[in-house]
Amino acid sequence: MPLALFIAMSEAYKSKTAVHDRQTSKERLLNGDLRVINIGLRQFGDDLASREVEITQVDWRPPARGNVRLANLLAMISD
Repeated sequence: MPLALFIAMSEAYKSKTAVHDRQTSKERLLNGDLRVINIGLRQFGDDLASREVEITQVDWRPPARGNVRLANLLAMISD
């Protein structure tokens, strides 16, 4: 079998497999239980939790409370 034909057949197999994997992933995403990582405002997470959604809350705030100048100074210190 010529190498070019083998590569073409191999690529065709890979693309069919990739399409199947994407469909399987999409089905798992849409048909599975909803799980959420909530970053920041706890109220969003609390609302979902009240609807029995599995949630992981991350307590994140902008560095230096959003003060860009201070955040840049802190970044220089931490490097």
